[in-house]
Amino acid sequence: MVNVSSLDLITLRIFVLAAYTRSLTQTSEHVFMTLSAVSKRINELEKLIGQRLFERRPQGLQLTAAGESILIQAKSVVASVDVLTQQINTYVIGIKENIRIWANTSSIIQFLPKDLFAFQSLHPDVNILLEERLSVEIIKALNHGEIDVGIFSGNIDARGLEKKTYRIDQLVIVAPPSFMPDLGNECQFSQIVDHCFVGLNNGSAILNIIKDAAISQGKSLNIPFHAASFDAALSLIEAGLGVSVLPRSAVIKIAKEKALRIIKLQDNWSFRQLWIAWKNGNALNAGASALIKHLTLSR
Repeated sequence: MVNVSSLDLITLRIFVLAAYTRSLTQTSEHVFMTLSAVSKRINELEKLIGQRLFERRPQGLQLTAAGESILIQAKSVVASVDVLTQQINTYVIGIKENIRIWANTSSIIQFLPKDLFAFQSLHPDVNILLEERLSVEIIKALNHGEIDVGIFSGNIDARGLEKKTYRIDQLVIVAPPSFMPDLGNECQFSQIVDHCFVGLNNGSAILNIIKDAAISQGKSLNIPFHAASFDAALSLIEAGLGVSVLPRSAVIKIAKEKALRIIKLQDNWSFRQLWIAWKNGNALNAGASALIKHLTLSR
């Protein structure tokens, strides 16, 4: 069994970097160490866990199965230490409060950056630590006390949380220019439900919405393509691979640049509520309370 005290943070960083660069030479340059020193640290880590982490090949380093598995946790450890370091540094330079906030993609693209900029202009002594996450991840983190504030869409089970309305966004159909020319600028979801869809990744609130809408009509969506971002979804649509349902304000500019069609949905669920939430019963610090008040009054 590996003794946790034997694990070295610098070595973990070197391992993560080597997995990214696939080169010990490049890794040594990034960490300002000699090639032999970097190689020695990798060898010592492999010896410690009793497994080869890399296959040394002419085209570069190749992670082994053990390396792939350990990389996931090593990246998480390194990222957590980086966040801790950032938080400590903010206290060192005199910032009094940190607010940990996770928000879904829709809120970040459409509304949140300007609102946060305005808030920090009024509260320079508060430090905001923002991450983009899926709505289901945000709710889980709130319930586990990992974050102070979360922003997510309204179709997710949020029991155990206190919440207020942040914004309303509108979901629309985005389609290739040649898609159903007789359809017009508005339609019911039932009119397109049988078409091929470009969906967001599993866990996405929007994906769950359109799946539920199809089920309510006794249908099952055909979603052969999934994208991790709105930009990726728009590129797939532009290529003619399907249609998608996306937030209008988040995609309208790029959709117009790509000459894609924006079709308004007449279904009530197309108007989606975004919530700002925190754990029920949690005593929020003054900064978090001020942020919630600011965001709920900013719409």
